[in-house]
Amino acid sequence: MVSGRFQTGLTVETLIRLAFPAGTELVAGAGGLGREVTWPATLRTRPPAFQSLRGGEVALIATEAMRILDPSLTLVQVIRSLAGVGVAAVAVLGEIPPEARDLSNKLDLPLLKLPAGTNLHDLEQTITRTVADWRTELHQRGQEIYRQLTELALAGRGIVAILERLAALVGNPAVLEDIETGQRYIGSLPGEEAHESVLGPLLEERRSDLADWPRGVPNAADPPVERFPLALGLMRLVAPVVVRERVAAYLSVIGPPETLTELDALAVRRAAAACAIELARERAVLETEDRLHADLVDSLLSGTYGSVEGFLARAERLGYDLRQPHAVVVFAADGANGEASRLREALLREANRRGLAVPCTVKSGRLIAFYPVGEGSEPPALKSTAEHLRTILARETQAVVSGGLGRLYPGLEGLRTAYREAEGALLLGTRLFGPGRLTYFGDLGLYRLLLAMQGRAELEAFYQETLGRLVEYDQRNASDLLKTLDAYFRCHGSPTAAAAALHVHRNTLLYRLSRIREITGLDLDDAEVRLALHLALRIGEVLAATQRQPAPPGL
Repeated sequence: MVSGRFQTGLTVETLIRLAFPAGTELVAGAGGLGREVTWPATLRTRPPAFQSLRGGEVALIATEAMRILDPSLTLVQVIRSLAGVGVAAVAVLGEIPPEARDLSNKLDLPLLKLPAGTNLHDLEQTITRTVADWRTELHQRGQEIYRQLTELALAGRGIVAILERLAALVGNPAVLEDIETGQRYIGSLPGEEAHESVLGPLLEERRSDLADWPRGVPNAADPPVERFPLALGLMRLVAPVVVRERVAAYLSVIGPPETLTELDALAVRRAAAACAIELARERAVLETEDRLHADLVDSLLSGTYGSVEGFLARAERLGYDLRQPHAVVVFAADGANGEASRLREALLREANRRGLAVPCTVKSGRLIAFYPVGEGSEPPALKSTAEHLRTILARETQAVVSGGLGRLYPGLEGLRTAYREAEGALLLGTRLFGPGRLTYFGDLGLYRLLLAMQGRAELEAFYQETLGRLVEYDQRNASDLLKTLDAYFRCHGSPTAAAAALHVHRNTLLYRLSRIREITGLDLDDAEVRLALHLALRIGEVLAATQRQPAPPGL
């Protein structure tokens, strides 16, 4: 009998341990502690009670807020409604009636009682950070596992080498069962030996568990992982190994249930992909080539590539010479995210035409490309090459294509730096100059310094302290004082030139400047004040671009 899908996300049980305050009580629904958590959601005091629930949320409810929202609303009604959309758990600040506990037990929906005085806003932030950190750690560790196992497969080290590395990673023996040949390959722990005579009968006894699993043909690079019980109180984590669009083998890790973790499931998933390469090398390489190339770039961008020499050798096996200089360009096309895939296809066609190997990937709707360039290429040559590419991509896709170009740096860390610059140049260039052009990071002047500071609280605090009252006034009165101030500075403090740029009378411009002085309490004739205001305006543009939100009114 199948024990259930093994989640690689954060479970309610783990989240309680990591994020909830001391004194939190599980009062009902213990059968659902294995549910996967996607995000927190706090009940509001005005409709809608929750925003865009999609399932997997931890609902945070203050009974006092529930009464403000609707005095007739009961906790039982709320729990029943939340269960209908598939939340993972409900945490309550306040009294929990017996009928609410009974319903949660019936639904296997974990019901938590929070300690008095819990700040739900702080708890929501803590859960958000915990979920994000968990996903990041799993992704990075999964990338490292995949790198190790894939290198073995590409080096032709054989199935047993992959299984032994997997066993060492998870601390339990690994077994591959070939469906066509009936052969079993076993990977033992270092210093130990797992025998076919022991593992074989355990697997044979539960062979029927796999008769109807999986349904359909899973993704070879990202197969499902299930757990099945075995005799002797053991459990197996198993994933199908997909070759030529069918299940060719089953890969299992076997051990006591309490030793099989979320990371083990992720390792089994990655190892199944590596085994697919080894079992049918030529076909598997063709089917997973895009995935391997994308993982190469992803590993480079995230810095999870392990040793430099190992990564360079891995790149060479895929046809890339990353020892040579590469310009990093990020492209984006107006329209749906699917445009980025079309950009990639067009770029690869152009690279093939030129006989170049260009590592590239699509991420967050953008095309990231590492384009080979000559030694000592100067900025004008880099910009010319990147603009030529942008023009070709725009022509090939019939889309408005924008590009960001980083400066040229040596080494792998240099490529990561150039990528961050290219990403920032694309975001800020599109914001400042509009879509459909290339922006070179080296041409951004002051904005380079501000981009380097993005994400720091001081940057936004300075902006709010300097222009916050003006922004608030414009929003409240639908006025253009911020736009007026920006034009005034761009016209070197000339009211006449600024009035012409804004298409208003000079007296109107002078009146607006007077209102700006009154609202901010600042002297526009003071040189230090003018510098602070000018800098704050530029910070506003950077914040708007890097946070992908509308600019403040008037900018």
